[in-house]
Amino acid sequence: MADILEILDLPDREQVQLSFVSESGDRESAPPVSFPFPLTDDELLELAWLFTRYAFEPFGDSRPRAEAAEAGMRDLGRLMFETVFRSSSEAEGILTRVTSPENRAFRLSIVSSRPEILFLSWELMNDPEIGYITARAEGVIRQSAPNAELPEFADVGLSEAHFNVLMLCPPASEGIASEAMAAMESLDVEVSLDCLRVSSLEALEAHLAERTGHYHILHVDGIQIDEEGAFLREMGPVDRIGKAVASAGIPVVLLTCAAVDYSYVAAQALAGAGAPEVALLPVPLGGVGRKLFADAFYARIARGAGAAPAVAAARRAMMEHPHRPSAAGPMVSWDWIAPVVYQSARYAPVAVKAEEPEPVIPGMLPATPEPPPRQLPRGGPYGLIGRRREILELERALDANPIVLLSGAVGVGKSEVALGLAAWLEKSGGRPGGVFHTNFDVGAGLDKALHEVGTALAGLEFGDLSAGYRRRWLLDYLREHQALLVWDGVENLAGFPATGTGLLEDSELVELDEFLAELSADGGNSQVLLVSRRESEPWLSTPHGSYILGGLAGQDRVELMECLSDSIHV
Repeated sequence: MADILEILDLPDREQVQLSFVSESGDRESAPPVSFPFPLTDDELLELAWLFTRYAFEPFGDSRPRAEAAEAGMRDLGRLMFETVFRSSSEAEGILTRVTSPENRAFRLSIVSSRPEILFLSWELMNDPEIGYITARAEGVIRQSAPNAELPEFADVGLSEAHFNVLMLCPPASEGIASEAMAAMESLDVEVSLDCLRVSSLEALEAHLAERTGHYHILHVDGIQIDEEGAFLREMGPVDRIGKAVASAGIPVVLLTCAAVDYSYVAAQALAGAGAPEVALLPVPLGGVGRKLFADAFYARIARGAGAAPAVAAARRAMMEHPHRPSAAGPMVSWDWIAPVVYQSARYAPVAVKAEEPEPVIPGMLPATPEPPPRQLPRGGPYGLIGRRREILELERALDANPIVLLSGAVGVGKSEVALGLAAWLEKSGGRPGGVFHTNFDVGAGLDKALHEVGTALAGLEFGDLSAGYRRRWLLDYLREHQALLVWDGVENLAGFPATGTGLLEDSELVELDEFLAELSADGGNSQVLLVSRRESEPWLSTPHGSYILGGLAGQDRVELMECLSDSIHV
């Protein structure tokens, strides 16, 4: 535990009271001071615009508008600082105590029963000489009761050998799931990730009931919340989710939002229902911000820091790299003030032990390394940039129709999007039967696709089987298991730009079409994404969906420009 700098809301009197609570429990308080809510509804709307729209439209009147909003945030932070810390000699003494070089680590605790006070950007409190006071704290916590009055979180025996994560995510969400997965892959601890697509709250409750004391963190990604903050869309009532989390002994919940809404109400309600710590990222971040947050947050959580220090580490990383890409070039972002933490119970976080390589015995050769796992190819020189909305729409299209034709002009990024969807489904467990990619640029048609998938599943011996048996075996597997086949460059099969000049004869094209018809017949579980330059293929008569890919737009275009700029400067 650490010393606590507490700001207590007194709603009946519209006052706040500053206190310093030592680790031993001794309390030193300043007199209460008047503190009416400092923001109007119009000012709140301006802040929402700054975080969500400005990067897309930084031209014309937007720049002065943004500068006014930024100046307003600085003024707000200065006003809050002066009100809290300069109101009395006792408050000045507490400030001196926490900012002196000899002071130990402390946490800032905001205590209130009012969601709007808890969600207020206390991280903005600043002084010209001291800087941002929260930058000196090891964490900032929002609470409905003082720390001493919070219950103890029961020790459920979480693993110290494995970092166990449960991620709930809607299809290809607008949250930070991809960046979070990449962050976990880079950790020096053994990670066990369950990525769950729940169809109902009852399914989530059943899943958690079977795994009490297993998960270190629940990450609910890309969520949208109803107007009053009581429901998470596609999941259910917030209070039921909080109770399920508490019953399962999960100490930390991370909520990352797909849109600006009443997330702060939902986060507080989730904590109030029993979730010990709830970290909230209430606004969707740009690409750089998503990575900075995910890398720092998960690194600290895995090593037993708890939600508040983990968010503080993420905030520092975002503050130290303030420039974000925009249509007008890099500009300073204030996204570091967005993440917050709500706490309803005290607990000692569990640190997962780092993996240690086995020592090499002198005179002995190291063991023969295992062959690398099968990997999807990388699309284009930069891989996938943006396209979250398109991947979401493609996944939904495949859920509606097991065969979808993805088309678009040359160079628009069809292959990158197809591989991006494939990688997302593979990492998130969306297709547990496997994700397989075949490029029809050269070589045979159906035989090539069958061989590549069959050998990946059954080994090289698959190629020794007869053609008919291979076809039947693979069809049975694909109809029984949830797999995804990505067939890229299918325009080459019949010939492009003119038909009749392709890789396959008409009889072979018919065979391909028949295979797809059998695979997608009633009761099949697998999906096929066909990638072509054409909006229709002359040989494809099997019922299928279509998706036409356009060029990059909005934030995706901004991220591409940033990527190109970085490559030029290397």
